[in-house]
Amino acid sequence: MRIGQDVRGAIRAFRSNPSVTTLVVLAFGLGIGITTAVFSIFNGVVLAPLPYPDPQELVMVYDTQPACSTCPASFPKYHDWKTRNRVFAAIGGSTSASFVLTGAGSPQQLTAASVTASLADVFRVPPAMGRWFTEQEDQAGGPKVTVLSHHLWTQAFGSNPGIIGQRVTLDGDAYEVVGVMPSTFNHRNADLFVPLQRKLDPATRGSHFLVTYARLKKGVTPEQAAVDMRALGRTLAVEFGHNHGIDVRSYYEVIVGNIRGPLHVLLGAVFLVLLIACANVANLLLASGLSRRRELAIRLTLGARQRDIARQLTIEALVLAAAGGAVGLLLAHWTVRIFLELADNALPRASAVELDGRVVAFAALLSLVVGLVCGLWPLLRLRARELTEAVRAADTRTASGGGRQFGNGLVVAEIALAFALLVGAGLLMKNLVLLLHRDAGIRTDHIIAFDLSPAGPRYQSPEQIRALYHELYARLSSAGGVQQAGFISHLPMYRFGWNGEFSIEGGNPWGPNDAPLVEYRWYYGNYLGTLGIPLLRGRLLDSRDGDGTQTVLINQA
Repeated sequence: MRIGQDVRGAIRAFRSNPSVTTLVVLAFGLGIGITTAVFSIFNGVVLAPLPYPDPQELVMVYDTQPACSTCPASFPKYHDWKTRNRVFAAIGGSTSASFVLTGAGSPQQLTAASVTASLADVFRVPPAMGRWFTEQEDQAGGPKVTVLSHHLWTQAFGSNPGIIGQRVTLDGDAYEVVGVMPSTFNHRNADLFVPLQRKLDPATRGSHFLVTYARLKKGVTPEQAAVDMRALGRTLAVEFGHNHGIDVRSYYEVIVGNIRGPLHVLLGAVFLVLLIACANVANLLLASGLSRRRELAIRLTLGARQRDIARQLTIEALVLAAAGGAVGLLLAHWTVRIFLELADNALPRASAVELDGRVVAFAALLSLVVGLVCGLWPLLRLRARELTEAVRAADTRTASGGGRQFGNGLVVAEIALAFALLVGAGLLMKNLVLLLHRDAGIRTDHIIAFDLSPAGPRYQSPEQIRALYHELYARLSSAGGVQQAGFISHLPMYRFGWNGEFSIEGGNPWGPNDAPLVEYRWYYGNYLGTLGIPLLRGRLLDSRDGDGTQTVLINQA
């Protein structure tokens, strides 16, 4: 009953001073909203468990090389890891692929993943509909089957429950849809999955393409698995005469490890913003409380106890904090949406970021804490004896010396915190400006890039695809508004190319098995001139470098 009266009294007090009330609510909303937004990102990326059963058992397995400590496996190496390990309950792999989907509206270029059938045993996420691939379907020359992602099933097929068993056209071939994955399964951000269907060929031992995942046996830690697999790597190196090894890392650490530090820094920065907001609110409430000294003193004279005054001031602060928390949640929702759009695919586990129950509870707790803290500051300054003296002196105009000193102290604290944030923001802006003005080695102005994926019966042979590229290059080069054109297999700074070890005729400058990895790409036409890449010596590739020739350009490094 008393609390209800105090709440109604607080609302009347707010109406009598709307400007202070608005400022306090906005300050609370800004501090709580930004802090809640960053916490929701931190919660989704770092704190929320991975959406798999027993996620602590998941690891990634790497092929380690002199120039690459986290390389994917070749298929023969993956087969050795699978058959000769003692620490994994399941092991599987996947590699990126792409398909053009036709027959479901406009043609769509899809991101796909070619996966081993055993990948389902690693992640243990059953399809939402249908089934996963069988081991028989994952054999070389196996049937053309596919499992759709939930996103593709929704966007391209209208969530049709009858899609199982139907055929879809990918790169001109008919694939039977055998399953649809749940929305929580975002492996490689793939639109669909097809079986790897790779033949075990010892000659491909140096072709590293298969990103490998594993599930540990019960009771085995990632550290123990790493020790065991490193020993296996040394054994295989002796057997096959190379200096490659094996390493094992926690799947969670691989995904989150690089982003966890920056998110901690960001969370600390927004807590500084919250402290500044709290200092602002405490100053406003202190000033408001000091201006009400006579009112509060009269209440004491009429029989109110000091705890009644304390309850009244605390409830007023809590009501303001609750209103600020509601505003903060709206601000957090808006901020998170914009952040995710800007982050695009650069933020791991972005799909897990949302204002869920934990985030709402965090916002509510934050509102309660800052409300109590900000409500207690003026209470500590308005002691009963000072209030009685205020009545006797009929002083309703100015604050006491102690109140002024306390308010000045809050202002100094705000300036110090704001200066720290300003310095940090200035350093970040400096780094951003340096990155934007750093020479990337290529032209980026007036450049348009697009992907082309020839598919279907018209482009079954390499000769047909080459003819398409030649015709497209001739027509693009003569198109109005086009100065230069060229083709490249992998765009720079966008996708990695192919890579492998190499040797030099007449003697290598490195020892056996120490050749560095070299990334390579094919190009056609005036690609180098289009991107402003200069030729230091020698000549460019031209019509003399056709089929059967072995000519390359190398970079300065």
